[in-house]
Amino acid sequence: MGNGVIIMFEATNQEEITDIAKGLLLTSRVIMGLCRQNQSVMEIDDVSSVDLHICHVVKQRGSASLSEIAKCLKVSQAYASGAVDGLVARKLLVRERDRNNRRKCIISIAPDATQRIECMEAEILLPICTLVKKIGKAEARSWIDLFRQIEKEMEVPEA
Repeated sequence: MGNGVIIMFEATNQEEITDIAKGLLLTSRVIMGLCRQNQSVMEIDDVSSVDLHICHVVKQRGSASLSEIAKCLKVSQAYASGAVDGLVARKLLVRERDRNNRRKCIISIAPDATQRIECMEAEILLPICTLVKKIGKAEARSWIDLFRQIEKEMEVPEA
């Protein structure tokens, strides 16, 4: 009889965990959809959150290698390279060979692109800023803390 209660509790607990997981996924998708919708309305260049993340990483570091970008975004180097190619084609980033290692590429913000990147970022973030104002800074910070905890749990230890 006691075992039935434990099994029922575990099943209910798993259902609750699944509901929470769905909520996290759907909330993330809704937020990204809101940004995409705003991007369309404002006729912003077709720039994705990944594109902005790459620009952010490069801007923070001053310059970055493809492997550094891939590691920060938790994507393959091939994926990072393709995304960087698109940003280079749009004259947002510059790709140059490392002077010390010809096999290594160094990525930096293109001359005169900083203001364009900041404008695109501000316009895409506008709906999230509106959301933060509605829910309050403290609640928004708790979401950030939660997402950072989730990211930390998702990290794979290096072998």
